[in-house]
Amino acid sequence: MKQILSLFAVLITCFTCNAQMFSEDKTSNNKKFENGTVLSSQIGTFHGGNFYMCKEVYDPLLLGVYYDKTPDREPNPRMAIIPIKTKGITWVKYNEEGGKIHKGDPLTSSSTPGEAMKATNSGIILGIALEDATTPSGLIKIRVLIQYVK
Repeated sequence: MKQILSLFAVLITCFTCNAQMFSEDKTSNNKKFENGTVLSSQIGTFHGGNFYMCKEVYDPLLLGVYYDKTPDREPNPRMAIIPIKTKGITWVKYNEEGGKIHKGDPLTSSSTPGEAMKATNSGIILGIALEDATTPSGLIKIRVLIQYVK
């Protein structure tokens, strides 16, 4: 019986530690990215709050774009609000690593952390540009459509 109680105590402790880490990850992520940042994950999903800025060209584990319409709100520890756009229309940070971006061009992750670029090869894309880029870097409006393109 003591062994069962000890095992139960260990499981409760592990669950509590993991729950606290999960909660802290979610609230800290709401504060550490700028709007328009291209995000990725080691597991290819945003469950668990383990996000990071894409640093790889054509990142196969691309998640979406961080965009928080209310960046000044205080995070609620009881709610897991993750402002990551995985579909729809949003703004994304970009650069001209893949060439000048025009309306209708596919965009993917670039080697600059958290920024998108024009996709010129086969691979995972983040979405489609809805306007021409007027400067070498900044924010551009896109339709998020994460998919593989040949």
